[in-house]
Amino acid sequence: MPLASFAIALGQSNKGMAMQGRTEHQGITYISLAPASAQRPRNDSASIVQFPDHSLFMVWIEMHASEQGGHDTAPASIASRRSSDAGRTWQEYRIEVTPEAGDLSCYNPSLLLLPNGELLFFYLKYHRLVWNEPLEASGYIKRSRDQGQTWDDQQILWDHLPRGCANDTMVQLSDGRLLKSVEEVPVWGSYPNCVSSSSCYTSDDHGLTWSPPQNWISLPLRGTMENHIAQCRDGSLLMAVRNQLGSVFLSRSSDRGLTWSKPQTSGLTCCESMISLTRIPKTGDLLMLWNNSVFDPAFDHSGRRTPLTAAISRDNGFTWDSPKIIEDDPVTEFSNIGCLHLADGRVLVSYFTSRMENPDPPGILGRSLMSLKGALLEIDWLY
Repeated sequence: MPLASFAIALGQSNKGMAMQGRTEHQGITYISLAPASAQRPRNDSASIVQFPDHSLFMVWIEMHASEQGGHDTAPASIASRRSSDAGRTWQEYRIEVTPEAGDLSCYNPSLLLLPNGELLFFYLKYHRLVWNEPLEASGYIKRSRDQGQTWDDQQILWDHLPRGCANDTMVQLSDGRLLKSVEEVPVWGSYPNCVSSSSCYTSDDHGLTWSPPQNWISLPLRGTMENHIAQCRDGSLLMAVRNQLGSVFLSRSSDRGLTWSKPQTSGLTCCESMISLTRIPKTGDLLMLWNNSVFDPAFDHSGRRTPLTAAISRDNGFTWDSPKIIEDDPVTEFSNIGCLHLADGRVLVSYFTSRMENPDPPGILGRSLMSLKGALLEIDWLY
C-alpha cells in the first residue's frame, strides 16, 4: 500500500474505536496481564516465551509503592507468572530479581528460549538514574535448564556502564548467533544533554560469552533508543529505533549484526515511543507494532502514544501494508511492547496502558496507575 493510502486507511480506522476494557474485538482477544494498584503502581515491559508443552512464562517490571509512583526512577523488581491457556489466565506469581545494595531498580527483562531447551533471562539493574545526569547501569543474564524454575548464577554482560536497552530484545538468528540490543546513554535526559546511540551484543556459543558492539548508530536530537532487531527473509537484519524525528527509522546489517547502516526513515509517522519488530515464523514476513500517531514536537514525547498499530512487510522492511489498529484511545498511551509468536500462529502482544494525566496539548503522561495488558491476535486478522 502506498504511504499516502496507508495513512488514510489508518485515519479512517481510528474513528470511534476506543477499545479499553473489551475482551474481544475483530480478531483480537484482550487480556489483563498485571493490573496496577496502589502497591504496584506500574506493571510494564514484559517478555514472554512459550515452552514445547505450549505453556507460557512471562517476566515484567513491577514497581514498588513509593513517592515516585510509576515514574521511571521508582524502585522496581522483575516478577513472573505462568499460563497454560495461551495467556488468558496466569498463575504462580513469583519475584525473580529484586534490587540489592547499590541498585536503584531492576528493569527491562528479555527472555529467549534456545533450541536445546535452555532459557536465557536478561535484565538491567540501574545504579544511577537522574534526569540530565550520567546514567549508570549493569546488564545481567541468567540461564535455566528447567523452564525458569531455577537459575544459574547471573552473568555480567556490562558492568556499571552508561548503557540500557528495551524489554523483549534478545534474538536468535537462523545460523544460531544470538543478539542482545543495547543503547549507549552517556546522559539520561533530554537533548542537547542526552544523545543516545544503538547497537547490539553478539554471541556464537549459546550465550556463554558475548562480544560488545563494534559500531553504533544515532540520529539528531535525543538520538536512537530502545532498538528492536529482526532477521529478514533474505538473511539480512533490520533494526527499528525509537527517536524524536516523527518517523519510524530503520537500519540494516548484512554482516549478522556487526555493523549497521545509517538509519533511514520508513515513511511511517510516529511519536517518541518504542517500536517492536519481529519476524512471523509461518510466513517469514516482518511484523511492526508501534504508535501510528501524528508527530507533534511540542507534545509530551512528540505526540500521543496511540493508536497501537500493527503492519506487515513482505519485502524485508522496504514497504509496509495491512495496517491494523490494536487499541485506540486519544487519552490513553500504549507502549513498551513485547511480542510472542505462538506455535499455533497467533500473536500475543503485551504493552502497558496508562491514562494521561492531561491529554490536552502539550500533554502530561499519567504515571500513577500503569497496567500491563495483552492482546491475542489471530494471524488471519493480521493479514
